[in-house]
Amino acid sequence: MNKKEVILREEHKFAKYEVLALIGFFILGLAYTLSDALFINPGRESMLSVIITGLIVFALGWLFVLLLRNKLSFEVNRKNIKISYFPIFKKKRKIKWKEVKEVKEFNIPLESEWSGWMVSFGGLRDYCVSRHKGVLMTLHNGEQIFLETDNPEVFQDIHENKG
Repeated sequence: MNKKEVILREEHKFAKYEVLALIGFFILGLAYTLSDALFINPGRESMLSVIITGLIVFALGWLFVLLLRNKLSFEVNRKNIKISYFPIFKKKRKIKWKEVKEVKEFNIPLESEWSGWMVSFGGLRDYCVSRHKGVLMTLHNGEQIFLETDNPEVFQDIHENKG
């Protein structure tokens, strides 16, 4: 098998729809308040509160679009892993398998995410868009990288067979 032949290619988008719905709810409510203050009952609200409300609507709208555009994609072959995480990191990351010391599979239950007691790995580069299921890779230089994937067994297999 060719070392550069792609074994696994995945793409993940932000899928916490409850967060998007909540942000959308706030945008609609604040937009209604803003339109009421500007067009239905002008002069009732102070100009400062109208400006602040407008800025909040703009910021929430920007956050909504940013979350919708959030995309993690990667390719795995027997030589390296190429990671692209747009728009969080503009530059693509390449991790060579010979730099990887250890690979662990993680599947953090939904209850842990929702409870507010989310597991924190501390000092870790996190490539995760929606949920904490994937692999935790420790490099020889001590850096830890968490990568969201639906197929952690592929990473384990390549690492155990040393590419």
